[in-house]
Amino acid sequence: MATLFAFNPEHDLALAADSIAFTPPAAVGLLKKSLSLLPAIYAANGDFILVGEDFQSGNINSLPYQELVKSKKLSVVKLSELPKQKGNISKIIPWGWNKTITNELSNAGISPLLLPTDQQLSNIRRLSHRLTAIRLREFLAKSDEKLSLKMPKELFDLQDLEDFLKLHSHSFFKAPWSSSGRGIVCSSHISPKGLMEWAHGVIKKQGSLIAEPAWEKSLDFATEWWISKGEAKFIGFSVFKASSRGKYHGNIEGTQEKLKEIIKTDCPGFDPSLIELQRLGLNAILGTDYSGPLGIDMLSDSEGNVNPCVEINLRLTMGFINIPEGRKILQESNSIFQS
Repeated sequence: MATLFAFNPEHDLALAADSIAFTPPAAVGLLKKSLSLLPAIYAANGDFILVGEDFQSGNINSLPYQELVKSKKLSVVKLSELPKQKGNISKIIPWGWNKTITNELSNAGISPLLLPTDQQLSNIRRLSHRLTAIRLREFLAKSDEKLSLKMPKELFDLQDLEDFLKLHSHSFFKAPWSSSGRGIVCSSHISPKGLMEWAHGVIKKQGSLIAEPAWEKSLDFATEWWISKGEAKFIGFSVFKASSRGKYHGNIEGTQEKLKEIIKTDCPGFDPSLIELQRLGLNAILGTDYSGPLGIDMLSDSEGNVNPCVEINLRLTMGFINIPEGRKILQESNSIFQS
């Protein structure tokens, strides 16, 4: 029996849409297609990778990670081909679980035992809201007063936004469900009218907006976790590059020792005891409502201050799959929900 992996980078956008039939924007669709073989990095020998219906086997040699597909003898399958293979699949791990991919797999004949329940999907969406990151920030601030700087806030109307701007003219505003820099606007990079129009649209669609005073960052980094049976396990660090507007540009590759040295050098204010505080916070906030991979994005500024939780990603991340222990967990866990 083998695992079926799927790279669905539209996951966070699908959570926002909350639909069983979500079509991602063209740019995201192209990313999904070009990196469809990404799971080859963390798949075990003989596993399956799910690809789009337009996938042409003759083009596999032009895609990244095709050598891993061949060396690991991975099977590349389309949704339409799953009914013939479902008897060989004992576990499914997408980039992230949402209604759309769950519905697609169900329609392809995958057993409900391998899919999240409606309640589990509801929990994932609820906890993926950026309000969860605020709750963790509040937990951490209560535990260590050094972490109470520049707290984010949830806004519910344009008057709230105007009031926030009066106090923090240079701020970031974020849609509750978004990722990788999408759905993020910096007040310094948009006109006041443009900001108000964008904010009105987000609040209308998603019910609120998250605001946070801007940080003059010197380093973007993260802690990566595995959540199982209500307990958070620290897997390791990741360091990544992001633009001044918050758009993700890629991870810095290296051993954990190398990444720790980067953090130590570029973020002298980081206290390793923060990891234990994050663990306690995750346990308290998530409980048993989520199982699987999770990443906490952080940053530091030039003065050594640390933002201990910029956002929380309840899904796989590039940082997680770059850690050997993370890849091992994905291969050995019984189920993304029953690990």
